[in-house]
Amino acid sequence: MIKFFRRFRQNLLQENRFSKYLLYAIGEIVLVVVGILIALQINNWNEKQKTVQFEQKLSTELIQSLQSDIKGMRFVIKENREIMQQASVIIELIEGQRTYHDSLSTYIFNAHEYYHHSFDKSAYETSRTHGLYFIKNDSTRKQLSDLYEWQYEHNSNLRPIRNDFYSSTVEPFLAENFALELTENKGLIPHNPEDLIKNPKYKFIIMSSISKTRTTLYWQNKFLENMETIKKRLKSEF
Repeated sequence: MIKFFRRFRQNLLQENRFSKYLLYAIGEIVLVVVGILIALQINNWNEKQKTVQFEQKLSTELIQSLQSDIKGMRFVIKENREIMQQASVIIELIEGQRTYHDSLSTYIFNAHEYYHHSFDKSAYETSRTHGLYFIKNDSTRKQLSDLYEWQYEHNSNLRPIRNDFYSSTVEPFLAENFALELTENKGLIPHNPEDLIKNPKYKFIIMSSISKTRTTLYWQNKFLENMETIKKRLKSEF
């Protein structure tokens, strides 16, 4: 094909048909330009497809990460609610609405427990490195950033506050007044149940544990609500 056009061009020059040669040359240039433009369009389309696929991959990873965190947060909320219920039973015991029995030893142990969930930030960090602007909705993008930048840190800070209270106040009191039962279900058996029930410090410790668990649950439910909203918005975009 190339030889044909070259021969055709040479024939025009040899016959001194310059005007036709000029038109032919212009046509040839136009064809080359059109070919280049088509090639660029195809290349741009391919690059755009790669970008779209990469953004979909990032979005899928974010959604999967959120789903994992949602599952984890639902679990800790369920466990912390159970802890509050068991701690409330101990308050009923202290206030004389129940009679002490060794079966309550597990409740006494669990009343000071606390479940914490740590967010998985890996998918978010990868997305942030490549830019979050593939998330078209400004509100969704801001919510996502707030979740992993501010709420993540706030969630992490709940743990040391609870741990400090336990190590400085709860643990020394429990060590002095209880025997630890290491059976299938861990328990705390008071040395003197009657004296313990009348001890105002023990009631303060239980009430403080309930209060801290209630605060923790408030924030954990907020985090869960935000994660579910963001996940729903991301799925609607992609």
